Amino acid sequence: MLSIENGFQQTVAVSAGSELSFGPPRQSPIQPGGTGAGEITISLAAGAAAGIAKLHVFERSAVPIGFTVTAWQGRKSIAVVKLCGHLEMDSWVVLPIETTHVDVSDFFPVKDGCD
Repeated sequence: MLSIENGFQQTVAVSAGSELSFGPPRQSPIQPGGTGAGEITISLAAGAAAGIAKLHVFERSAVPIGFTVTAWQGRKSIAVVKLCGHLEMDSWVVLPIETTHVDVSDFFPVKDGCD
């Protein structure tokens, strides 16, 4: 599981054999261009001007990766969404503006779309 605070991103190497395996995550402030081959980057940005929080994902892994996101406002869970990944393109999901951090879990390889 990854835990990402508002204003930050985590990048992790992904190997897709018979099971998904992950390297240690690298956390940094949100910045473009930090995703290398075989990696996935997930960031969380909540902006008062936009009135939303946005979870942004960029994948350069061998297979698209899906996962579950739990949005938190402090210790209170305020939303749970499933995100279906795409290779070499951005994916994103809108979360409530009150989101302070997210937990990302239940990773799975996407084969024929998400249900």
